[in-house]
This record gives sequence, structure tokens and C-alpha cells, in this order.
Amino acid sequence: MTVYSMSETGLCPRVLSAIRLGNTSLPITKEDEERLEYYTSLEEVAALKLTLEGFSLEYAKETCQPCNRHGIHVEIDEALFKLVGHLDRRIILDDGRKIPVEIKCLGPSSWKRFRDSQFEDFLEYAAQEACYLRVEKSPGVYWVMNRDTGGVLRYIVNNVKDVMSTIDTTGFLNEDFKGWAEIALPVTYDNIIDKLNLVEMDVAEGHLCDPQPGDWCFFCRFKYLCEGKKSGKKEILTNPDLVEAGHLYRQSTEDKKLAEERIDRAKSVLINYSKSSGTDKYSAGGVSVSYHGLTTRTSIDAGLLKTLVSEDIMKKVTKESKPFESCIIRSIGE
Repeated sequence: MTVYSMSETGLCPRVLSAIRLGNTSLPITKEDEERLEYYTSLEEVAALKLTLEGFSLEYAKETCQPCNRHGIHVEIDEALFKLVGHLDRRIILDDGRKIPVEIKCLGPSSWKRFRDSQFEDFLEYAAQEACYLRVEKSPGVYWVMNRDTGGVLRYIVNNVKDVMSTIDTTGFLNEDFKGWAEIALPVTYDNIIDKLNLVEMDVAEGHLCDPQPGDWCFFCRFKYLCEGKKSGKKEILTNPDLVEAGHLYRQSTEDKKLAEERIDRAKSVLINYSKSSGTDKYSAGGVSVSYHGLTTRTSIDAGLLKTLVSEDIMKKVTKESKPFESCIIRSIGE
């Protein structure tokens, strides 16, 4: 079974397929190795700052084998592949809850970008965190330290856009996390699984995935595979119709996000009234409310099903969607 590192799930699909197909990457330089060692040492400094704020931390005392990675080993089995990750730390709260911690040490420019736009400009980080939240079934702590100044950004991350793994954070921001910002991810765990499934399908047919140009193209060790194909450099177009469509999309997504936040706040008030008053059905302000209490969703474990039934039965119960246009559109800074 294919094994993907959770930290690489946000990479360009072409890179993921190139690795699977055995394409040779550009060599890692001595400077790259030294940079990795330096930032690894900074992680220890950042973790110390977290303990100085009064948090008790769980961490891996030895390197994970056979992964040869330092961190708390976690994994998820999917139907076609396995995801493996290594948490930097876990916070152990007084009530026994354990909260996954991701530590990032960034240079001044990147630190400012993260402060201003969070995961929107760091989609690779978002994908990794989405995997961690799914496997831990908990909101996560995101601790971002400025490499030069030691300044820290403090976040509670909850993948509120991922309906199947939404964690209720009501009351979570207690005194331990007073003053921390709560942020969401721009990608969901299901987005990641869909992407990796497509990679597996392309690899099975023996060809590379289409590239997904982005900021990472400059540092990509497989960029030679894109020569003569789609360029990693984005073309800035000034066609009036395209510009108008871009502005319309950006404004609409911002309006949608604001609307979702308002709906969540209003829904919380309406549900809390039902719970506190015992009133299951009522109307107010032009809406009707029918409260049904706590419920759960039922899903099929595709990985387990695959081990229990024959390949013919799997083919019969597996449905392929109609073809659809695959496109990623995201807002960028002005």
C-alpha cells in the first residue's frame, strides 16, 4: 500500500505522482540540510516558549522507526493508501484532554504573511494540519514563532469547513487559551483524499498528474518535469471580462464566509434557547426552529470493506461520478 506523509499531502499533484513513479528529483544541497537542521533547533526554542506559558507538553523522546522522523507517530488508513504523520507536541490540559500542537518557525517576511492571511497563503501547511485534526479528533494548537525576533502567533485551529470532522469548540477557548485567535482551514480532509485518489489513478495509468502552479514552483526539485509544459509562473491577465470575474469571485467568497459566520452565531443562539428552555419547536424573526438534540452521521469504512469483500463486489458498490471540471480558485493578496 502506498504511504504518504501528512506533511506532503499539500504538494503539487505532479510532484506526488513523480515521486510515486520513481522520477529523480534535483539533489538536496548541503545548504538545504543545514537549513533543516537550523529550523529543527528553532523548534525546540519555540516549544520552550510554550512551556513557559504554563502548558504541559507530551513529545517523542526518540526518533520514530522506521520513518526516521522525530515526532509523535500518527497514521490513517484509507482505501488506496496510508497517511503517516509526526506531531510536534501535544498539550495535556488539566482535565486530561490532549491537544495536538504544530510548531512553525518562519522568517520575518513569512511570519508576517501568516499573521495577515494565515493558511490562505500556506496551503501546504493547511493540508498537513487537516490530517492532524482528523487523526486526533480534536482542535489543534498552531504555534508560529518569528525566527529573528522570537515573537509568537497563537492560534486554535478548527476545520469548521470539513462537515464530517467538525469539532465542537464551544467553551474550548477557556482561560488556558484566553486571547488566542481561532482560525479555520481553507481545505478539508476530504479535499486531500480526493486529490490523492486522483494521483493514485494517474500513477496506475503510468503518467504524471497535471501540475498545480504556485509559490512552491521556485523551490520544486521536480520542476524540470514541467519544462515545455505548464509553467510554474502564473500569467497575470488584464482581460476586462476575466478581471471582472475574478473580482466577483473574490468578493462573493468573502461575502459567503461572512454569511457562514453569521449563520453559525445565529444558529448557536437558537439552539441554546431550545436546550435551556426545553422548547423543541418555535419560530422567531421569520425562521422556524425544530431542535432534535444530538445526533451522529453513519459512514462506510471503505478500507475495512475492501478487506471483507471480493474485488468484484467492490466494483459493484463503487460508483464513479460524472466527469466534472477540476479547478482550484483562491483569493490572493492585492
